[in-house]
Amino acid sequence: MTRGDRTSPLVRLHAVSKVYRLYDSPWQRLLTWGSLGRLRPYREFRALDDVSLEVARGETIGVLGRNGAGKTTLLRLISGVLAPSGGQVLRQGRVVSLLELGTGFDPELSGHANIERSAQLLRLDEVLLRRRAEIAEFTELGDFLDRPVKTYSLGMYVRLAFSLFAFSEADLFVIDEALGVGDIFFQQKCTDQIRAMAESGTSVLFSSHDWSAVQALCTRAILLDRGRLLMDEHPTEVTQAYRTGLHETEGPRFDVRQGSGSTTFGDGAVEFLEAGVADAAGRPADAFAAGDTAVIAVRFRACVDLDDPNIGLQIQSRFGQVVWCTTTCWNNLALGRYPAGRAFQVRFRVRLNLGRGTYTLTTAVAENRRQPRQIYIWVKGFSAIQVTGPADESYAGDAALPYSVEAPDGRSAEGGPRTGVGVSPLFAP
Repeated sequence: MTRGDRTSPLVRLHAVSKVYRLYDSPWQRLLTWGSLGRLRPYREFRALDDVSLEVARGETIGVLGRNGAGKTTLLRLISGVLAPSGGQVLRQGRVVSLLELGTGFDPELSGHANIERSAQLLRLDEVLLRRRAEIAEFTELGDFLDRPVKTYSLGMYVRLAFSLFAFSEADLFVIDEALGVGDIFFQQKCTDQIRAMAESGTSVLFSSHDWSAVQALCTRAILLDRGRLLMDEHPTEVTQAYRTGLHETEGPRFDVRQGSGSTTFGDGAVEFLEAGVADAAGRPADAFAAGDTAVIAVRFRACVDLDDPNIGLQIQSRFGQVVWCTTTCWNNLALGRYPAGRAFQVRFRVRLNLGRGTYTLTTAVAENRRQPRQIYIWVKGFSAIQVTGPADESYAGDAALPYSVEAPDGRSAEGGPRTGVGVSPLFAP
């Protein structure tokens, strides 16, 4: 592929594997060399196993997986830092990677000097000449740019490195965990810059344990486990599988089953029967004004004997971000024992202090712990609701909070959602 080919993928991996040889002692390595490969006193570790993947222009892709799943290995292969043991990695255009913070920085040089040095190493001299002021301003390091890098904190390293790479005008920007370092304000600034890069046509590929960042930033996500590519789907689907798999301690780590309109995970101990959404008066509804009360009922059947199951409800934005959630366990609400075959249900009454938009509902049943390890069933997106905002456009955002504002002369105005309470007969016996 040539750099001028705008229709071809920026990166294409075909059946890529990366295998490391593990020796118990240096003598075993020497024995391998001395025997010209005839003796193999080593064990093989497959960091990546038969991974095929394409990265198109303008995509923002999140890479999820546990520690040791192969995330960093994948990014290093894509960046050209590592060579594959098998398969092909084809890339075109300029690929810039932020894999190890501070790599290439000279601790004795100042921040300004390191920016210039790194720009020369990355052949970004032309970019540096045009955008030097933008890079320096983005770091927010001020006078620290004139001081040796060895005096920097980890957060300052992040600012310096990210600022240089973010203005590199690369075709593909690769980041490994860097967004999780630094204060929240700079993280938000980096997030905005990544969005701006994507809008300008730069592809972004980053790994993270922060599934909410993947949902907020990415147009696509992949899930790795033990070096294999398990999922390559929309971020909401992949993050749900990732979160569920984190709780598995035995057997297969990740299990994905999709049905019509929803995605279901779990170990099969509970069956999802039905769900319903109503207004405060008990009338079925899927549209609410901000501040209205919604009554959400969910019904399940125990497939095995259950002792005090823990039932949760989650509300997600259209980007898949969790805006609110709760569980019966968190509220110290014991549900009792349910023998196999018996149905049970709960009703959640929620005041929707949410901004205008569409939200999806997710429910789950798990063991009775605040951080459950065993998830009986997880039903993502079983329903959707629409929340409308104020007619006068007096506020905006993801939350609808009661507020007041006061002028210097004492005049004031109040705003926010209207409130409503009530009871609902939804699913009542």
